[in-house]
Amino acid sequence: LELERRVSVLEVKQIENQQAKLSEESISEATAEKFKAKAETEEYRIKCQQLEAENSMLKAKCSELQKHLQDERLKAEKAINDAAALTQSGQNLQEALGEVVSHRGQ
Repeated sequence: LELERRVSVLEVKQIENQQAKLSEESISEATAEKFKAKAETEEYRIKCQQLEAENSMLKAKCSELQKHLQDERLKAEKAINDAAALTQSGQNLQEALGEVVSHRGQ
């Protein structure tokens, strides 16, 4: 009877040891998963920072291009206005020349 009791105690201890070993393995796996998740989070954070920097750079480039476009638009409008003024001056000169020729002919 004592032997049976000792065997039972040993069996219980063996089961407890197996459970403790499984718990240690679970803790190790969980710890490994935690570090893996932490590393992935850091990778995503760095990638996010890189994308934010790229986005800022692209926004700045876009603003620069918009300003350049606006400058070119203003230059084109000025050229159109200058051309219209020259056309008007040319017409005025033609009319004046016509009047001079007309007065000379009289």
